[in-house]
Amino acid sequence: MTTFVVIESITPNQSLVFSAQQGPQGAIGASGATGPNGVTGATGSTGVTGATGATGTAGATGATGPTGATGAGATGATGATGATGATGSSGGPTGATGPTGATGPTGPAGASGIDGVTGATGPVGATGASGGPTGATGPTGATGPAGVTGATGTIGVTGATGTTGVTGATGPAGATGTTGTTGATGTTGVTGATGPTGVTGSTGPTGATGPTGATGATGATGPAGGITFAVTYNSSPSVFAIDGVNNPVLNLIRGNRYIFNISASGHPWYFQTSSGAYNAGNVYSTGVTGNGTSVGTITFEVPMNAPSTLYYVCSSHSGMGNTINISDLGPTGATGATGATGATGATGATGPTGATGATGPQGVTGDVGPTGVTGAVGATGATGPAGATGPTGPTGPTGLTGPTGPTGATGVGNIAGFNTQTGTTYTLVIGDLGKIVTLNNAAAITLTVPPSVFSANDQIHAAQFGAGQVSFAQGAGVTIQSTGATTTAPKLRTNKSAATVICTASNTFLIVGDIA
Repeated sequence: MTTFVVIESITPNQSLVFSAQQGPQGAIGASGATGPNGVTGATGSTGVTGATGATGTAGATGATGPTGATGAGATGATGATGATGATGSSGGPTGATGPTGATGPTGPAGASGIDGVTGATGPVGATGASGGPTGATGPTGATGPAGVTGATGTIGVTGATGTTGVTGATGPAGATGTTGTTGATGTTGVTGATGPTGVTGSTGPTGATGPTGATGATGATGPAGGITFAVTYNSSPSVFAIDGVNNPVLNLIRGNRYIFNISASGHPWYFQTSSGAYNAGNVYSTGVTGNGTSVGTITFEVPMNAPSTLYYVCSSHSGMGNTINISDLGPTGATGATGATGATGATGATGPTGATGATGPQGVTGDVGPTGVTGAVGATGATGPAGATGPTGPTGPTGLTGPTGPTGATGVGNIAGFNTQTGTTYTLVIGDLGKIVTLNNAAAITLTVPPSVFSANDQIHAAQFGAGQVSFAQGAGVTIQSTGATTTAPKLRTNKSAATVICTASNTFLIVGDIA
C-alpha cells in the first residue's frame, strides 16, 4: 500500500508530496489524552478553484514489511452443521449469463477552478512518546478562507447497462464459526521516494475593483496674496517713503494685486487720475480698497482696463506723491552683462556646392544723373581728299607673347574735398573723413582730435594756410602719437605745412607729416 502526504505551501499553487510503502502495523500505544480543540477560524470566502495540474508519476513502492506473528488465540469450536435443506426442483438448467453491455464513453472532465489561497496552518500539537501515551493534541489553527469552487464539468453520458443473466437459486448458508484472535501488526515499511510535483494550475482572474470612496470636503480658502509695499512718512523733505525710496515712480501690472501697508499718520494716501495736488473729483477707486488710509492697509487689484497712468497723492500735502505707470507687462530690466564667448568649434567639412539659383529679376534702373556741361567744340579742320583704299594684305602670324612687366606703384587716390576753417579753434568731425582741413588765422590755432568719432584706418588731412601756427590737441580719452617735440601735442611746422591724422585703433591716432 502506498501512502501520499500532501503539505500545502504558504506559497500559492505549490505543494510538496511524500509517499511511503506501508509495512506491517506495529503495536498500538496507549492513546494520550485528547488536547482541547482550538478555536475554529472564520471560514474565508471560497477562492476560485485552479485548473488541476497533471498527476505526477507514482513513487517506487517500498519493500513490504514482515508479516506479524499469528495470534495464539485458540480456534473456536466449529458450530454444528445445520441440516441440509431439501433440494428444490431443478426447474430447468440455469440460463446462460447475458453479455455485459458496452460501457458508454466517459464525458469530458469539466475545467477545475483555480485553487483558493490556503489559510495559515495552525500549530501542530506535541507528539507523544513513541509507544507511550499520545501527547495532547495542539489547538487547531484558524481555517483559512476557502477558494471559490470552480464550475463542475458536464458528466458524460452513461452507457446502457447490459441485461442481467438469470440468477440460480441460492442454497441455505451454514452457521458461521467464531472469529480467531487478530495477530500483532507488523512494523511500518520504509517510505518510498517522493514523486515529482504536478504542474501548477493557472492563476484565477483578478477580482473586480471595489467602489471609489467618497471625496473629502474641500478645505477652507487660504488668504489672498499680493505684492507688498511698505509706505512710511519721511519728514525731511516731507515725502512718502516706499520701501525706503522717497516718492518713487511705481510700475504696476494689470491683473495683479498690490498691498500698501501705510504707516504715515496725518498723511492720507489716495489714487487719482490727475497729477499734482489732491483732487477729490479725480480719485480713482476701481479695484481699490482703503483709499484715504494713513495708518493701515490699502489694497489695489489693478483691473485689466486700468488707465496707463495714475498718480498717488497725500490729500494734505501737495508735495507728497508721484506717477504710477500701469502696463500689461512690467518695465524692461537692465540688460545683463554679455557672457563670455565660447570656444570656436572645429570647422565642419565644406558641403557640396548647391545648385545655382534662378536669376533674380533685373532691378529698377536708377535715375540718370544730370548731363555735364558740354565743352566748347573746337574748329573743325578742312578734310583732305580721301585716297583710294589699297587691297588688304594677308594677316601675318601672331608673334609670341612677351613677358609681363613689373607691377607699377599704386597711384594716390583723390581726396574727398576741403573744409576751410578760419577760427582759432576747431574739433574734427566725421564729415572731415578723407578731406583736407585748411586752417587760416593770424593767431595760433588749436585743432582737437575728439573721442569715439573715428574708426581704425580712418584718415584726415590738416594744412596750415596762414601765420597762426596749428597745434594738435587730444580730446578726452584720446591718445596722440607723433615724432613732434611734444609727442602728444605736435604742431605744423610753418605756413603751408601739412600732416595726416591716422586712426590706428579706437581713440588712438598717429600724426605724420611736416610737424615740429
